[in-house]
Amino acid sequence: ELLAADTVRLRALVEDLLEISRLDAGSDAGNPAEFDAAALAAAVIADRCPGAQLVAPSPLRVGSDRRRLERILGNLLDNASRHGGGSDVTVLLRREGSDLVAMVADRGPGVPAADLGRLFDRFYKADPSRAGTGSGLGLAIARSHARAVGGDLVARPRPGGGLEFEARLPVTEPLPVGEAPETDR
Repeated sequence: ELLAADTVRLRALVEDLLEISRLDAGSDAGNPAEFDAAALAAAVIADRCPGAQLVAPSPLRVGSDRRRLERILGNLLDNASRHGGGSDVTVLLRREGSDLVAMVADRGPGVPAADLGRLFDRFYKADPSRAGTGSGLGLAIARSHARAVGGDLVARPRPGGGLEFEARLPVTEPLPVGEAPETDR
């Protein structure tokens, strides 16, 4: 059982390292498409942190890279589950102008203010005693995906305790129903 668990952790680490290498090389070209961000968030929550609460208008149709948003939300929810205890996790989605704002907030122990700036550093762990939980790459990967689409990801203390992670991603308006996108001729 220990060997099997170590194999799973090693495989996850290798996959994270390969993903961050592709992001660094710029070879992970996105795939923008139109989709319902609220439905995507609900599916990611069900898979990664079933106890989380989703606050979003539904439907919330946007044009963006669905896979990147899924990865960002997944990594933030994994982080909230692992370090925030997985309870009292809220995912908030909203449009602000031409941005999709995706926030994941938890009520965990948070981190000291001095460590907030380092949360997105590769292999950084605010609590070294948690050496066995995660690779320290999840938040770095999430920020890299946000920046790859021209957005960003930031962290701040949550009022009342815990952390808030906010991704701001540029999105396009979806086409009205029945209209096809224009193509170059």
